[in-house]
Amino acid sequence: MEKLLKLHLGCGGAYLEGYVNIDLVKRGVVDIIADARKLPFQNSSVQLIESYHLIEHIPKDEVLPMLKGDRD
Repeated sequence: MEKLLKLHLGCGGAYLEGYVNIDLVKRGVVDIIADARKLPFQNSSVQLIESYHLIEHIPKDEVLPMLKGDRD
């Protein structure tokens, strides 16, 4: 069985051990540079997402669709 991922979106300079740390720009230790609205992961491959101070950077009309995501 494949291990599911734990993501830390909008990590900035705060690195979380055991997570894939993702930010839009390279700051500090970032594992993947990506837009949180278009993540490069397969459906059902993520078990947990942690994010602090990210939503306020997303345009209001895009927040709900981003949070809903694609459902299997």
